Amino acid sequence: MMLTPKSSVSQRMITGTSWSVVGNGCARVLSALGTFVAARLLGKESFGAFSVVQLTIATAAMLVGLQVGTTATRYIAEYRSAAPARAFGVIRLSNVIATVSGAVAAVSLFVFAGWISSSVLGRPEMAWLIRLAAPGVFCTLFSGVQLGALAGLEDFRTYAYVNGIGNACIFVFIVGGTVTKGVAGAIGGWVLGNICLCVCGFVALRHVRQRLGLMESPVPALLSERHILFSYGVPTFIASFMLGPVLLRCNALMMATHSLSAVGLYSAADRLRLLLLFVPTALTSTLFPVLSNLRGTSDHSGYKGAVRASSAISLIVLAVPAIVFALAAKCLLSMAFGRSFAAAAPILVVLCVAAVSESANMILGYVLLTSGKVWLRAIIDLGLALLLLLLATLWIPKYGAVGFAWAYTLSFFTASLVLACVVVGLRHKLWIHSAQVATETIGLDRNIVAVGG
Repeated sequence: MMLTPKSSVSQRMITGTSWSVVGNGCARVLSALGTFVAARLLGKESFGAFSVVQLTIATAAMLVGLQVGTTATRYIAEYRSAAPARAFGVIRLSNVIATVSGAVAAVSLFVFAGWISSSVLGRPEMAWLIRLAAPGVFCTLFSGVQLGALAGLEDFRTYAYVNGIGNACIFVFIVGGTVTKGVAGAIGGWVLGNICLCVCGFVALRHVRQRLGLMESPVPALLSERHILFSYGVPTFIASFMLGPVLLRCNALMMATHSLSAVGLYSAADRLRLLLLFVPTALTSTLFPVLSNLRGTSDHSGYKGAVRASSAISLIVLAVPAIVFALAAKCLLSMAFGRSFAAAAPILVVLCVAAVSESANMILGYVLLTSGKVWLRAIIDLGLALLLLLLATLWIPKYGAVGFAWAYTLSFFTASLVLACVVVGLRHKLWIHSAQVATETIGLDRNIVAVGG
């Protein structure tokens, strides 16, 4: 059933998705342009080094972040209407976790960069680049919380402004750094741009909280959020604990059995895959807080309508561009990155198929996450990571980057198929569980108000 503009849920989805498309669209376009310029100036090998360093930072952020950004989105969305004090408690605690874990991770990366570059990546000469990028871990976690909180509050207009301005800074600094200092300048520019994104997100979220009246909450309300955040964050962390290092391992395996140029080719195709996913990602970034809020208010029909509409729209807006990207892969790669990257065309064709599976994986995964089945989603993600590791270990040495692309695609296709079977099989139990959680939440909030008031 497609949502109509007469529905309040549809209005929220349309408004949120519109702003999310604008914000994520600006971010993806600017990110893509920065990548195109950097790849043309750096060449395949140096661009491969740049991509590996970025992946190292992203992996470190996954390992220490407890998925605090998505955790904040879910619980802020669920509590902001019925329990504003709890919503503010989630914001405060999320900021504390991101600040502490980000600082510890940045220092650890700086100290152990030599071991990571030699033992994990097999490239001792990249240690200084990892040290240069180390502050990016803090920026990734902190900005993720600010954007996650804005999404949970469904203030997608501010979300779009922050994303657009922040990524404009990243683009300018990456291009300027690449032109002046090569790969080191690109990494340094990426870090400086992410610092700007952090500042924009922090200032914007403070203004939004003041406008919505989400001010200081009683101490009991703040302390009560520890269990909520960690009960959700720990299982999602366990899943990311595998997936991040597996992706890093795959890139290290490509460097060991082939070359940095192979990593550069895969990274180029992967950036176009991300560009292809920008509309579905914008849609699902709106879907997650809306579903969480609908669960919190026990709006069963609105929830089902949002899931069905998002699934249909995501498939429609992704299928045609994916076919175009696959058919014109060589031309697109040559235009975007330069003629030397045209060899990545077979990789891009395979990753276009992966994009469809990833879109389904995001939507079906959100159904489990917003229904309280976090551990079940974590187990499926663990299976995805282990399957990817197995297939990549078998295929990368023999087929290189194309083997990695096939391993990635088949892993996500399998995970999406499993998720679909689970959601269909548990569709009635998922709603019952959610209603119970909503009832418990309302009772707990009343107790907090009684103690704090």
